[in-house]
Amino acid sequence: MEELLAGMEGKEVDLVIGPGVTLRGKVKSVGNGIVVIADEDGKTFNVSIAHVAAFGESTHSNSRPGFIA
Repeated sequence: MEELLAGMEGKEVDLVIGPGVTLRGKVKSVGNGIVVIADEDGKTFNVSIAHVAAFGESTHSNSRPGFIA
């Protein structure tokens, strides 16, 4: 999973953390089991890769990044 996320550096992604919990932002860095993403407001989130259930490149450029339900 870490290698796959590392390939997404610089891209905007949706990270599915759990049921109804998705975090959207641009991947800043990946390493040591942590993915660092930043939302459009510049808020940085450090997410444990072990807690990421799924991810994909975000295709909704009109949606507001951050926690979405």
